[in-house]
Amino acid sequence: MLTYKSIEDYISAEVAAGRLFYVPADPGARMVRRIIVTPKIRGEIYGPNWSGISKTRAYGLQSELSWIVDGYEFKVALPNPARPLEPKPQAVMRQLHPGPDEVWEIRGTLRPPLRLFGRFAARDWFVALDLDLREKLPKGSWTREIANCQKKWNTYLPSFNPISGALNDYLSNVTLI
Repeated sequence: MLTYKSIEDYISAEVAAGRLFYVPADPGARMVRRIIVTPKIRGEIYGPNWSGISKTRAYGLQSELSWIVDGYEFKVALPNPARPLEPKPQAVMRQLHPGPDEVWEIRGTLRPPLRLFGRFAARDWFVALDLDLREKLPKGSWTREIANCQKKWNTYLPSFNPISGALNDYLSNVTLI
């Protein structure tokens, strides 16, 4: 049996085996952050499985994900305990619920928007586990998406917990809004 020293080593081995995939950096750019996707999400964003997602929106999301991977600054929202479902439309990434759930979303900006749901494996290592069209998601509750992410995390990363902490424990070079 293989023993891994870290979650990063485990993910790298899963990527090498073709069970997970890195979102590529732009040509000539250095991968500052890592976004890891499942085979299903890779097929939806990079083809050929564009089921329900237009190629234009998929290409737009590819560009937005590369922006994050390349290390550019972007806006992040954390939940407000007094108003946890308060809209923050200018945020590119948002934590859905504080505490043990540790589920986040990346928000595509092309309309109608796409949402990537996932968890952080390490600082600047986001594992995207679910993708959906915003209009197909229930309003006012993320319970289903949180449960789906937890289940898929346990499928892909069964021996590891997602990280938790303050914003700078998750991401570098971001602006909190």
